[in-house]
Amino acid sequence: MLARKVFVEEDEPTIEATQEALGSQDFWDARSAILATDAGAIRARCHLMQLRRSSAEGGPTSRLI
Repeated sequence: MLARKVFVEEDEPTIEATQEALGSQDFWDARSAILATDAGAIRARCHLMQLRRSSAEGGPTSRLI
């Protein structure tokens, strides 16, 4: 229950404010600062983008890095 409280009071407002500031701008076009601690999430986002492109082009989508 404490984790949910922390998320609702701290993380959620930050995420919502960031999304509002970005508006319809693409994540990569925002040129945000990327911290070393973001590396895993950035790799996952890149991989998902590659999978979506491959799927849109009719290529295989089941290969994982």
